[in-house]
Amino acid sequence: MLSRFVQRLTRDEVARFYLLAGSRMPARYRPHYNIAPSQTCLILRLDGDQRYGSMSRWGLIPFHFEGRSRKSLTLVSAEAAAGPSFENAFRGRRCLVPCGGFYGWRSAPEGCSQPYLIDMADGSPFAMAGLWETWVDPRSRSNVTTFAIVMTEANDLTSPIMPQMPVIVAPQHWSRWLDAGSTQAARDMLRPYPAAKMRAFRVSSQVNDRKRNGPELIAPLN
Repeated sequence: MLSRFVQRLTRDEVARFYLLAGSRMPARYRPHYNIAPSQTCLILRLDGDQRYGSMSRWGLIPFHFEGRSRKSLTLVSAEAAAGPSFENAFRGRRCLVPCGGFYGWRSAPEGCSQPYLIDMADGSPFAMAGLWETWVDPRSRSNVTTFAIVMTEANDLTSPIMPQMPVIVAPQHWSRWLDAGSTQAARDMLRPYPAAKMRAFRVSSQVNDRKRNGPELIAPLN
């Protein structure tokens, strides 16, 4: 289960790395090393042919929900994302989730779980596939943007740590993933990222506390 991830770039670094149009980054964005469900973080969307950053709550609430009684969806399987339940979102509301690594927990012989950080082999940032929705809060009548991360089967690196992994969109496919006219191409991207291009290493159990947020959380554990 994916329940925490990292966004470690500064505003300017995000704009440069993900090729955003002009300075289209939200002013309230800050790096975060322990993003948990229901927290607000950065996603990337498309406006015409221009990519831009938007703050969004992690936990997708379909637009037709009338209240908060049903649990929001932090993760959506690849099969469900491309199926009838999310047909409209998959066709027109795909997003990229900037990521500097995601955490997974592996059972240890002593009975506890050891957290790992999983990222690219060279340590570079990447982008996870997501779906977004705008939902109207019935109490405040304000629009709330929410998102879910699309998951697929684990690769050889991640399978000992977690049964599924997020769909990682390679840089050359970012534009096609965001483009509503590339639905079939997006379906073709719903597969595990090559294990040889990734790495996993142990990190401190401090990440278990969702209140902790700092670069020390992603330091390799000696």
